[in-house]
Parts: sequence; C-alpha cells; structure tokens
Amino acid sequence: MTAMKNEQLELAILNDVVNRFVHLNQSTARHAILIKYKNQPAAEALQNLVNQNIIRRKSSDAATTDEEYLPAAAAFELCGDSQLLEEAKRASVIVLYTLQQMFVGDPREGGYMPSMSLRNTLLSFFRIRFLTMQLSNSGCTSPRTCTP
Repeated sequence: MTAMKNEQLELAILNDVVNRFVHLNQSTARHAILIKYKNQPAAEALQNLVNQNIIRRKSSDAATTDEEYLPAAAAFELCGDSQLLEEAKRASVIVLYTLQQMFVGDPREGGYMPSMSLRNTLLSFFRIRFLTMQLSNSGCTSPRTCTP
C-alpha cells in the first residue's frame, strides 16, 4: 500500500468504521485496522479520530490491540457518504421525536418507559435501519406525516 497523507488515512479508517457499523452492526477492531493499514501511522490516526470525537472506543479502557471502535455522530457527517448522512439524520429525527413524545406522555398510561435507559432506547432505534430506508423511499420529511 502506498503512503497516504494523514487526512486520507483518517478518512479511510473512518469509512471502514462507519461502513462496518452500518452494514454489519458491528464495531471495528483496532487490530484489523492496524493490519489493513500496516506501514501507515494508523495508530496515530485512530488516536486523532478518538480525540476529535469522530469515533469512540467501544469500552472506556485505554487503547490496546483488542480495542474496538464505533462511529460517533460526527462520523456520519465526515465520511463523505451522503446517503448514510441522510439516513443518520432521519434516524435522529425519529429518535428525538419519539423521546420527546415519551417525555410528555403520561407515565400512568405508558407514556414513557422509566426502566429503559436512554442509551438502550437510542441504540434500538438506530439499529432498526429498515425504518430509515422506508422513510427515505417514501419521501417523508417529518415523522408526523410518515407511517412506517
């Protein structure tokens, strides 16, 4: 592999992390990135992406060869894939609208789920990709006007 500029390397790694998450619902192993980009400053590029909050470590431990990475919200903006960016925006609108409705709902009537953490709620919605694909195929601009 020819030498890449740092920005090119970071973008290539970012695309690997985003695509693996979107298409396989999996994190990306540090070891796999270091092997794929051997003879490149991949460890430095990973650290830069983490420090800039573009990707995040799956666990909060220090970086090791066993570490895995997930895309942060900024990753979808910066990866250069406009379709993924639009899917992420639509999913965000759905999640935020749903959370708002859960908050204003009457808890005695099941308006919100106090036992479910915010993190689990967000993960559930982001993993249901078919909703975002349905929305993009139907041309919806607001969750209020769409029927999934």
